[in-house]
Formats: sequence, C-alpha cells, structure tokens
Amino acid sequence: SFYKGLDHIQLKDGRDKVILNRDDASGFRLDTTYTHKQHKVLAHENNPELTTRTDFVNKYKSILQTTSYFFMTTESTPEACVGIVKPHKVYEKNPAQHGADFELLHTIPSLQHVLENKDVDCIRVDGATDEGPAHLEVQFMWTERHVKLAKKCTIVTSRYSGGSYLNSVELVKWLY
Repeated sequence: SFYKGLDHIQLKDGRDKVILNRDDASGFRLDTTYTHKQHKVLAHENNPELTTRTDFVNKYKSILQTTSYFFMTTESTPEACVGIVKPHKVYEKNPAQHGADFELLHTIPSLQHVLENKDVDCIRVDGATDEGPAHLEVQFMWTERHVKLAKKCTIVTSRYSGGSYLNSVELVKWLY
C-alpha cells in the first residue's frame, strides 16, 4: 500500500517531477537472443517454443555494461527511454559511474523535457550495492544532485529488486 500511494502521487502529474526508473544489467545481452540452449531457432512454424529468460543468458563473462533509464509516463507527461552501453573494464560499475552517466543524460537534447526545470526527483532503482538507496555512497550521489540543482524533494526507492519483471525498466532492457 505504501508503493501504491507513491505511485498515485508520482504518476498523477509529472510536470514538476523527474520520474526515473533505472537499472543496469551485468552484461549486454543482444548476443544471447539469437540462440536457444536446446534448439537452433526460437520457434518452429506452428510449434512455438516455451522458454525462460535464462535460456538466453550467455555463459561467459560479458564485456559490455548496459544501463537502462526509463522516464515513466504520467497523466501529463510521455515516457522516454534511453540506454548507455560501455565497456565495463574502462567504466567500472559503481555509484560514482552511475552518477556520471546520469549527468551525461542531461546533455542529450531529446531528454530535456523529462530532466530540466523539475523540482522533484522520484528515482526507482533495485537494491543492489551499486545503486540501492540504503548505501552511503548512493545517498551521497543523489544528495549531491539534490543540493547542486536546488531540488525541493528527492525520493529514491527500491522496488521489485532483481526480478519478476514487475519493474517496468526490466522490460526496457530487452528492447535494445
């Protein structure tokens, strides 16, 4: 009921809010969607394959890090999606890198309508150590943004951590 209340407040009118749902995957998964561990094709004509997500996950350590940013739709604002893909050996996955990536989004003209001149930040993340709201470095990064941009309110919540695809940003990752 707490999250239903937050959803009502956050998703009713987004004109004064950045409503961001962000997540990062451990690796870039496009190379895994073309094969199935049991068959050469995803489905045969008139015989669709029933598979699970893990059927498409690679068995080797991925070399690219992908972060998905999903600016959620409200009754007054449209949704926007963007992803950042980078080599994880050059750009290590950590709260400071996530902060730098988010600052980079502010330089993209097509995202200005969801980022600029908003008094409130509503940030939804998973509970991982590199982005969870309970971790001190994560709190510092969001507080720094809050102070630097003179926000009225910043809310960072952890929802549906790691799964069940109830978290809408989890679905965005598969659209790349």
